[in-house]
Amino acid sequence: MEISARKRDALPASQLYAWRTKAQQRGQTSEEQRLQQAENARLKREVTRLEEEIAFLKKAAAYFAKMPK
Repeated sequence: MEISARKRDALPASQLYAWRTKAQQRGQTSEEQRLQQAENARLKREVTRLEEEIAFLKKAAAYFAKMPK
């Protein structure tokens, strides 16, 4: 298909290779973006979990601070 398109449209082979390379790079960029989004989602869940843990520990510290010694 590459050769027939090149012959039909009288495109230099280098142009087709450049387009293909650019398209492949965009595909890799999309994959990298997908991985980045997945990592961001994981980190947001981790932040939420840690914030909940901090809130619990603050309450526990306040409770134990009120206990008579």
